[in-house]
Amino acid sequence: MSTQTSTGTPVEAGREAAVELKQSDLGPIKSIPFTSLLGVEFRKQLDTRSGQWLLIAVAAIAAIVMAVTIFVETGIDPAESWTWMTFFNNTSQPLLALIPIIAILAATSEWSAKTAMTTFALEPRRARVIWAKIISSFVIGMGLLTFIFLLAAPMSWVGSMVNGVDANFEINNWMVLGFFAAMAISMLLGSAFGLVLMNAPVAIVSYFILPTLLTLVGFLITSLATFMSWIDVNSAILPLIMGMEPTSEEWQKIAVSSVIWIVIPIAIGFWRSMKREVK
Repeated sequence: MSTQTSTGTPVEAGREAAVELKQSDLGPIKSIPFTSLLGVEFRKQLDTRSGQWLLIAVAAIAAIVMAVTIFVETGIDPAESWTWMTFFNNTSQPLLALIPIIAILAATSEWSAKTAMTTFALEPRRARVIWAKIISSFVIGMGLLTFIFLLAAPMSWVGSMVNGVDANFEINNWMVLGFFAAMAISMLLGSAFGLVLMNAPVAIVSYFILPTLLTLVGFLITSLATFMSWIDVNSAILPLIMGMEPTSEEWQKIAVSSVIWIVIPIAIGFWRSMKREVK
């Protein structure tokens, strides 16, 4: 028994006709550079409505805090109320909780509106996409904190001139380093919540509620205070923003809580992302 190909050549049953493959005129297929993935993630976080409104909220809060700081005496010594570090500290603390939402939105964006069907079709190696999300959101968060740090200098000069005191541009190295370390931990924490939960509203609510509940438990139940101090990430990073060098035990608490709240959830998030079916 034989079959007939389109050219009239008989082919034995059970065999496939040989197909002549030709090299594409576009040249060999190349993988997408990681820099291109980073560029796409930067655009997705800055060009979308959610990202733009979040940045507007950050700018508005920073402007309000700095404006209030100019006209409100915040230190025991009036001259200490309008220093560079005062403006930096007052502005950074509220934004430390808000800016990591950028990381949450970046980590969860691929699993909404069927965008995963497009992204993972163009780049099937999901781990590279996830790393691009984590790195891009981390850079944005650290960039915003750097902008606030630099903006605090001229604002402290304005505050000093308005209130008739000498400008003070002294830098507390541990306060600056501490805030940047706390922001780094917070951005990674946002990525961890987003990756492990894969749902933006749930991840944002959990990001604000779960660590706060641990802090309350440690505060209200004194018998658990010591234990909670090792797993409560909010309490662990508190020394970083106090302007003092953390002790050895405080560094250990930061490390332990970071493993619990960042390393393990991100690992679970990677596993879920690898296994989740694209629909």
